[in-house]
Amino acid sequence: MEAASGSISRLAAPRLWPIWCLIGLGWLIARLPLTLLFPLGKHLGRLAFRIGSARRSIANTNLRLCFPELPPGERRDLARRTFEAVTLGALELCIAWLNPKRDLRRRIEVQGAEHFRAAAAKGRGVLLLGAHFAVLDLISQALAEQGQIDVMYRKNRNPAWEWLQVRGRRRHFKGVIERRDARAALRALQAGRAVWYAADQDYGAKHSALPRGARYAYEYAAGLRRGDMYAGGFACRMVSRARWRYASLRALLMTRARPFSSVTMSSMRTPPHPGR
Repeated sequence: MEAASGSISRLAAPRLWPIWCLIGLGWLIARLPLTLLFPLGKHLGRLAFRIGSARRSIANTNLRLCFPELPPGERRDLARRTFEAVTLGALELCIAWLNPKRDLRRRIEVQGAEHFRAAAAKGRGVLLLGAHFAVLDLISQALAEQGQIDVMYRKNRNPAWEWLQVRGRRRHFKGVIERRDARAALRALQAGRAVWYAADQDYGAKHSALPRGARYAYEYAAGLRRGDMYAGGFACRMVSRARWRYASLRALLMTRARPFSSVTMSSMRTPPHPGR
């Protein structure tokens, strides 16, 4: 009881009141129809692109290094559309965490789920390798139906945000594992569960991938050598159709499909039909 009281008092600290106001705003956003949510994300993303000079500079630098063949104007346009997509992803996150009973499963397609179920049927753990796709939390409803899946995440130093993200993800996934707890992930794999792991984040010079990351990589590799299966996948948003898709890498290779196309996150048009 004392521990619970301490946790409540910590979450109610005055310094967190602005965060709780933002969470309250997110609760309202989570109830907007998709016909309003999508254009709102587009315009807020453009605003963020204009005023977020530091982030804009990082995005432009990354795109210049990755796509040196593109003209500067095209790279700038790609950076702007990335801001729009990421901002819309933040609004979609409000639905996943603050309005989880809103059923969007009919708008979410999981491609290649049979490969995951076939691996899980062998009784071995399945390591789902991916990246921090902006739509990942929104498609949790559909992914959670495919089997026993745990997810790994990065702990937030802000207790309000930490409470929100853990609570939101536990609505769909039984195990929410902090990224440093590699042993918990291995135990889940040994128990025959699937673990989603995204290893694409750059934590900066003070948080080098080595040597800590090397230890984690070794432990994951050891788990795979013990017989665990692994699979990769991509997630995308089809704005013009107000739909989302998760496709396993194996399914993409078998069908030669493109995980991202002109109607995914780069296309920010308003959906033609009202959403829920």
